[in-house]
Amino acid sequence: MDLRNWNGVCLAFARSSYKRLLRDEHLGTIFDRAGVYLLTGPARDSKYRQRLYVGEGVAFRLRLDEHYRNKRFWEQCFVLTTTDNSLDKSLLLQLEDMLLHKAEAARTIEIDNSSKSRTRQPVSAAKKSEAATFLDTSLRQFPLLGCSIFDAPAGPQYRYLTALTNCLGPPQPQGLHCPERLTGSGERRGFHARTQPQNPPGAHGRGRSGSVRRPAAPTCTGS
Repeated sequence: MDLRNWNGVCLAFARSSYKRLLRDEHLGTIFDRAGVYLLTGPARDSKYRQRLYVGEGVAFRLRLDEHYRNKRFWEQCFVLTTTDNSLDKSLLLQLEDMLLHKAEAARTIEIDNSSKSRTRQPVSAAKKSEAATFLDTSLRQFPLLGCSIFDAPAGPQYRYLTALTNCLGPPQPQGLHCPERLTGSGERRGFHARTQPQNPPGAHGRGRSGSVRRPAAPTCTGS
């Protein structure tokens, strides 16, 4: 996707679609431009939400071809590039570095990059500002692409499940609020199900005649 009055382009696709996109007469040429990319997939350690590799290239297609062969973990790819191929090498390295720092700050992302690849040469303040502006605009498009990898983790979520009720939400002081339930008389009525937030992650709380379950953390997806 791209925006009016902005030369940036954001592209999201699944690993399974990569070879087909390369053959596309309209999208295939994008892969020959300069850009940065994020490869995401399941984390190896359960304490992380996602596994992430960040890379860059003056023709990022060459790097993605290599990762398609050698990196098996990734399921989605998100690319940041431009319509006029105006990202020079120093900007690419700065964008890559900023994305890695953002991933580290999240503390919920397993970073696949080696520490050696993340050693960068100093860049000018002007380059940093240019990269920060481009990245800020790019990241605002991520939710539209189905990617929430840099979003703050949501608070505890519980599901209240009975034969008549299936609702999901955060616990409140009076319990999990279920907007409506079908009673035996056919009347719909809202109520609060009691939860037990003191239970460790993965444990079940109890509420009325059903169980309150805490689901797994959300993941980043794309199309």
